[in-house]
Amino acid sequence: MSPRRLLPLFPLFSLIGCAASPQSGRINAGTAVCSATACQLSLSMKLEDLEGQPVQTGLSPAQFSFHDVELDGEGSYEVDEVTPVDLEAEELGGKLLVPLVVDQSGSMEDNDPDNLRLAAAGSTAEALLAGAPARVALFSFPRTQYLGEFSDSDLHVDYTDDSEALAAAVESLAGAESGGTPLYDSLLEVVEHQSAAQEDEEDRVVIVLTDGRDSDSSHRMEDVAALAEEEEVRIYVAGLGENVDFEELAALAAGTRGAFVPASDPERLEKTLTGLADAVYGNVMLDAEILLSEDSDPLEVGLYRFQGSVEYKSEFSMDLDLEVYVGAIEEAP
Repeated sequence: MSPRRLLPLFPLFSLIGCAASPQSGRINAGTAVCSATACQLSLSMKLEDLEGQPVQTGLSPAQFSFHDVELDGEGSYEVDEVTPVDLEAEELGGKLLVPLVVDQSGSMEDNDPDNLRLAAAGSTAEALLAGAPARVALFSFPRTQYLGEFSDSDLHVDYTDDSEALAAAVESLAGAESGGTPLYDSLLEVVEHQSAAQEDEEDRVVIVLTDGRDSDSSHRMEDVAALAEEEEVRIYVAGLGENVDFEELAALAAGTRGAFVPASDPERLEKTLTGLADAVYGNVMLDAEILLSEDSDPLEVGLYRFQGSVEYKSEFSMDLDLEVYVGAIEEAP
């Protein structure tokens, strides 16, 4: 299967000068494009020097190696070979304007009874404010307050860099679950409000967490994708559990040059959401070709988990533990 590049999250810039050497790193998110016998796994990584600053220059695929990679899904799979094939650096051009949108539908009472999504949302807001100059807002849906300009969303905190205000607002969501899932109508409102709030040199990103399929919107996913494309907004989606619409949410993220990351259970939400927060900043995108053995079952559309490690020049190792939704199976060349 020929390598496929992901569209960059943000415009690429020419990087010059002497590069610091990475001293640590972590894998934040990933996507996969697969045939029946192989996958190209694209990883969003953050590499840092001794001072914790991102390292994006002086890098090549040959500096990375994969170890003990396993692939879990509905079938029986054995990884035969993993080869790094491409690497690109992505750099954020300015400040960030980010609405954090939390699903508060009634199903969350069963899918997240311990409110782990709220702890994850709080950590995500903190990570967004710590990563670069940013303003963050907190929304939820469905609407319960019946105040202000919104028909399907509650705005709990408008755009701010006040982490304490955001943390308090996130905590206030506990025990307030009710109603259906007007996901697309809510996202349209969020993007329109974000447009009005945008200031000079602010890049626009939406991070949304949901556990279900849209059940109460008058608009479609395509309407959200069209508006986001027009407004140059990237949408990052975390899907909790098995009842989300994997195909539509993956298409929404891909169509807006964002990312869709599934989380099979609430215990994984902290890593999933904070990983998305980290993924919107300057990243290194590493593509690797994964070949399955002849004895493996053929890959099909579905949810997969990639586990193992990625090593940089035998100097440090990063844990690989990602859930990835494969929405289509391509023909091998």
